[in-house]
Amino acid sequence: MAPPAATGIPRRGHRSRRPPCHRQGRPRRGGPRRPPDYFHRLEPPPRIGLTTAVDVLAARGEVEHGRLAWAWGRDVWQSWAPHHTTIRRWNTRALARPGT
Repeated sequence: MAPPAATGIPRRGHRSRRPPCHRQGRPRRGGPRRPPDYFHRLEPPPRIGLTTAVDVLAARGEVEHGRLAWAWGRDVWQSWAPHHTTIRRWNTRALARPGT
């Protein structure tokens, strides 16, 4: 029989490997960060494209996986075209160094 650690069953008296904040139901130190005040909800596109994440997962081989992953990314980016200006503005602002 496998030792308890290998089965995922804790031994009697064995402390959990999870940080104390998780055991006690408290958020991690600092908690989740809030998005910047300039972010706002964007209306999602009605259709993402022809290629899906399922297509990428079903790829047979590394080359096909790469090709489908790029096609999926292109489809997703193009579907959000009405918001490209806003997204680029957010990126510029998020990556700007303070005081510049």
